[in-house]
Amino acid sequence: MRDLKIIKKITKRDEGELQRYLDEINKIPQNSDEEDIRLGTQIKSIIDNFRIPDGNFFGEKRDENTPEKKLSEKIKNLISQNDETSRLFIRLRDKLARGHLRFVVSVAKQYEDN
Repeated sequence: MRDLKIIKKITKRDEGELQRYLDEINKIPQNSDEEDIRLGTQIKSIIDNFRIPDGNFFGEKRDENTPEKKLSEKIKNLISQNDETSRLFIRLRDKLARGHLRFVVSVAKQYEDN
């Protein structure tokens, strides 16, 4: 993996800190295509089967017509439950995200000179 170029105008972080972070990312195994599909399917199943409680925790009127807002609220409520299902959702979500960190860094490197 190529070292990320640090431009002092953008960040004042120690170059060693960034290299340690990149080294840690390299230790995380990338997900296979099959693993991504399995994780995504499990996450979607959990979200689809979770029902939003009738009460509104934030005292705001929900906009039921916007799918993005409805999904966002559903995920927030799911995570706040702190039960076995919510913990499973968080583990699956984190595994899916961690499996793509190297990809994210590789895309960011394409923009380092811009």
